Amino acid sequence: MGCENSSNRASTDKKYSKILFLMLIEHLTNSTPRDLPLHAESIFPAVDSENKKEFLAVLESRKNELKPSQVKRLRKLSRSLEAKQLKSESIISVCLL
Repeated sequence: MGCENSSNRASTDKKYSKILFLMLIEHLTNSTPRDLPLHAESIFPAVDSENKKEFLAVLESRKNELKPSQVKRLRKLSRSLEAKQLKSESIISVCLL
């Protein structure tokens, strides 16, 4: 199963999300610097509030291996993750009202 398929499965099926996310993080940790931004973007759908810190920690630890343009892609992804987090928090607060 590819990175994107696993990510989609992890984001929709909580039964498999923890196991698949660990596999995705391992894949991200071991991927070549050239492919890191692409794989990070593919894994993005599986990132939630529970595993966000681990995802960002891997990206941060690999940052020194990347070109400036690749770091820029990761920063953009990080901002998207914050927006995703804020959106889900606002939906929860609306549902609680």
